[in-house]
Amino acid sequence: MVLPSIYSHEGLSRTDANKPITSGKKRENLPTEYTLKTIDDRVQAAVEQQDHDGDIEMVPMENEQEVDLITSYVSYSRDANYYDDDLNMNIEHAPDFSLVEGNISFLIIDTNFCISHLTILDELNKIANDYGLMIIIPVYVIQELDGLKNSTKLETGNESVRNLARWANEWIYNQLANGSTIVKGQKLNQRLNADLTKDDAILDCCLYFQHHYAHHLIVLLSNDKNLCSKALMHEILTVSFRQGMEAKLIGQKIMEESLSRFGQREAKYKLVVNHEVPTQPQSLAPEITEVANTITTTETSPSTVIYTEIQTLLSSVLHRCMVAEYQEDLDLIRDYKKDNLVNLRQCSQLLIRFWSSVFQQYFKAMPGRFVPFEEIGQGRRSKKIPVYTDEPTPQNVAKFVAFWSAVLKVLYHGIMNEQENEALDIFILRWKDLAPKI
Repeated sequence: MVLPSIYSHEGLSRTDANKPITSGKKRENLPTEYTLKTIDDRVQAAVEQQDHDGDIEMVPMENEQEVDLITSYVSYSRDANYYDDDLNMNIEHAPDFSLVEGNISFLIIDTNFCISHLTILDELNKIANDYGLMIIIPVYVIQELDGLKNSTKLETGNESVRNLARWANEWIYNQLANGSTIVKGQKLNQRLNADLTKDDAILDCCLYFQHHYAHHLIVLLSNDKNLCSKALMHEILTVSFRQGMEAKLIGQKIMEESLSRFGQREAKYKLVVNHEVPTQPQSLAPEITEVANTITTTETSPSTVIYTEIQTLLSSVLHRCMVAEYQEDLDLIRDYKKDNLVNLRQCSQLLIRFWSSVFQQYFKAMPGRFVPFEEIGQGRRSKKIPVYTDEPTPQNVAKFVAFWSAVLKVLYHGIMNEQENEALDIFILRWKDLAPKI
């Protein structure tokens, strides 16, 4: 038998001719130890940075080897542990989903995605309103993150995994504690089968939302190929790591798929009239009557009058927005009481704290991207700073009145009735008349 060779008299057969010709040894992937050290170095640097600024650190996995390593650790822990329904995060008392119409899509987040791509998750939260996204954290993921951040059973590299899990856990906690309308924790009663655990519990979360929100896209974000295969078998779309993956691209693709499947659905935002605090039709709110009956004397400075009237109207309308958003669950919001809004600084801090979850939707239609604060920097490390929180001076009174008048008009347009909006216009004219007298 003649060996196949280009030099033999028979030459190469068609089959042999199509085989690749290689030389040398097969190039191995980077060893696990190298990948692990790379992750450890970046996580340790982030730990040291956090000691300085106190922010939640986000260390994204940058290539397939890193993602696979983290996914393997999570799978190892998932196989070795069982978590019951004893949650450290109080998601049972979080406001229930008050789903608006439109092309809303639910993103179900797996543990490994939280750990590996917290930066992308944070960006998805920020652009959620632009692409109609709701982010759902399954019960089992919250339990698993809590277990990972406290684990002592993981093999080499457990310290990095614990830190990554702790940061993901803190990020989720902050979203839920601040009453985010984008990030929600799955409630214990939002399950089809409460006895399922591990991969099956996360799949059950997907199936619950698929069953109850049939006209909305359900998307699983996971790097676990096994779980993604199960989801795809149930016609649930999946998103896994790809080099160059960005939040904006994910949002765009999901919106395109939603439009393709369901067409353009009319959006009905929460700030429309039927979400007002119940009042008699066209009745005036008490704070408007209070301001209208304000008696100024020669002893009352114009700056005090302007400041006090604006603060009275602003604190009340902010509270109405909070009630419209959370309704009977408002008492469960941490560190919030209307009585604490005693000055414009506290009102500003409330606007900033609940900007994404409550107030941003009112300002989206404003031209020039007007916002009720000063924003320094961009992205995750941007800072929102209160402005015009002291009594106006002769130098800034015009800007003071213009700024707070614009804020009030936006909020009043969203939640107050027509007669109350007309009353606000009268108050604004009064403030403009008083301004030159300061």
